[in-house]
Amino acid sequence: MDAVLNTYATTAGLAFLGAGFVAFVIALPYLIFHWRRTGTFGWGSTIILFGTIVYAFALAGYTMLPFPSDWGATCAHPMRSNLRPFAFVDDIRFALDGTSGASLRQVVAQLGLNVLLFIPLGVFVQQLVTKRWFLTVVAGAAVSLLIEVTQLTAAFGLFPCQWRVFDADDLLMNTAGAAIGALIAPILRLMPGQPSTDRKTRLTARPYTRWRSISAVLIDLLTIGFVPQFFAAVATITARYVTGRISISDEFGMRVYFGVLLVTLAVQLTLVLARGTTVGEWVTWTSVTHVEGGRAGFWRRLLRFSTSILPAAVWMTASDAREAVVAGDGVIAELVVDLAFWLVQLTAVPFAIAWIIVLIASHRTLTDVFAKTRQVDARMPSTAVPRPATRAGETDGEATLSPH
Repeated sequence: MDAVLNTYATTAGLAFLGAGFVAFVIALPYLIFHWRRTGTFGWGSTIILFGTIVYAFALAGYTMLPFPSDWGATCAHPMRSNLRPFAFVDDIRFALDGTSGASLRQVVAQLGLNVLLFIPLGVFVQQLVTKRWFLTVVAGAAVSLLIEVTQLTAAFGLFPCQWRVFDADDLLMNTAGAAIGALIAPILRLMPGQPSTDRKTRLTARPYTRWRSISAVLIDLLTIGFVPQFFAAVATITARYVTGRISISDEFGMRVYFGVLLVTLAVQLTLVLARGTTVGEWVTWTSVTHVEGGRAGFWRRLLRFSTSILPAAVWMTASDAREAVVAGDGVIAELVVDLAFWLVQLTAVPFAIAWIIVLIASHRTLTDVFAKTRQVDARMPSTAVPRPATRAGETDGEATLSPH
């Protein structure tokens, strides 16, 4: 029993680690899709999504792990699969008669665990994928069949032999569990933090908070820091698989990294100049206006980019840039490059501290202080007071919002 519990605990730990990695990978596209779709963050929806990912990893772990420590011994004794549905009826009868090696408790526990294992699947599918009970049951049966076939075929020939038993009764119990999960799925609707997706609710104006400003910054940092790294990793792994040469693959990955980084910066710059907002601000339904009211002009937008996205990109890519410069040009003294690298890194700390202090004290970001702009809810009706005209009767080349 202790060995079984240890196996379950190990699988649960692996499920949380794997779910954390996948959740990080999909965090940016999910945040963009969900926030734009609902008009707000929705922490309850995020928890449900993470729970779904954890469950998916746990399901894979509980049905596939552990692997045999001795494949030779396992393959020497082929598994006997049960292809006959409702064989558990005979198992119960034999257990009652005492003619079976398994007790009634063991048989019932096995059936119950197979039902319980798929109840969360029914809940999550019914909540996140479809509202039709029948389709949820079909999805549960399909996932169970995939698992059983994977076990029967030794992961479609990936492993030397079958190490788990194919059981038609498992398919029946799993499907029953998914059906029960579909029936109790409405319980998840009681969890708060699940915003409505209807258009009226999505377009309802909301107060602009410091939390939304911080969220926009985090999304921008993910965009700059993670997206190029992700594509570079994929390119490097692919190149190693195709060429089998590490040095060429790493060089190719570095080129992809800087190429994607430039594209990311170009997208950010285009959005800032066109709309006045970064990707993160657009995702979080943020609009940028002049501090005295009216639209922020071109130069103010460019200043916002130069004091937010650009330095963030420099700080987050300084290490990779140093490696590329030193490796690509032997004339440049490594000491000078390292000095520039540490200078860039050290400036990040006071800038971040100043950004936090300004945000807490004035409800504005340091970037907005530099550019004399402010962030407001993009759905907010025109509340800005028109800027006073200059002595020449102009408004600094910036269009103003109409007053109330």
